[in-house]
Amino acid sequence: MFLLLFLTKICFSQNDKIVVTYKSLTLDDKDENGCILYDKGELVTNNKESLYTETPLDTIVDMVNLGTISTIDYKYKFTYYKDLKNKTILQDRSYGMKQIIKDDNYKINWTITKNTKYVLSYICQEAVGSFRGREYKAYFLKDIPISNGPFKFDGLPGLILEVQSTDGAVSIVATELLYDEGDIVNPFINIDNKKWTDFISFYKKYFEKVSNHTLEDGLSISVPNRYIESFTKE
Repeated sequence: MFLLLFLTKICFSQNDKIVVTYKSLTLDDKDENGCILYDKGELVTNNKESLYTETPLDTIVDMVNLGTISTIDYKYKFTYYKDLKNKTILQDRSYGMKQIIKDDNYKINWTITKNTKYVLSYICQEAVGSFRGREYKAYFLKDIPISNGPFKFDGLPGLILEVQSTDGAVSIVATELLYDEGDIVNPFINIDNKKWTDFISFYKKYFEKVSNHTLEDGLSISVPNRYIESFTKE
């Protein structure tokens, strides 16, 4: 293990970019406004910026409140560009808004604990924090001093390899870690964007409109008001 960590430090000093693959599962079945997401996440990051992409994986899940849900026919790829220095995220996942969203209010106040856990054979430190409606445990690798992680999880003194919500709904676990070289390109440069607060206003109206809509046969329809993050809570 000492040799493995020593080689990790050497590799990191010789390469300026890390590529981490994650398996991301959101299985929120508390009520009819929950959701299921089963994604492959890929984080390409250095100390200044990163790209995180989500692509769907095939699965079928039976949920108590939502019934049987299949992701086999899901077709999408969403991208999040993160400026680590200025703490901003540009994302094309707009949940129906159809515009690039700029999120500059995603900071998580972490508390680092004494607990540790092995992820991908690396010993990782535990931290706990709350983020937009859920409590989380994150496990970060201090030997890779990049303060970043999957999705919008960052702000720890090392690369985050695993995130688990305490309610059991969200699980993001690294499955592969590689070293690479080259630049990271912002795919949203010179594209107009909307603020996160504008998106929240849009989605609340969209959620109410859909929730209050009744079909001809008297049935109602619903959309989630939360995914990994809630759109109604900080």
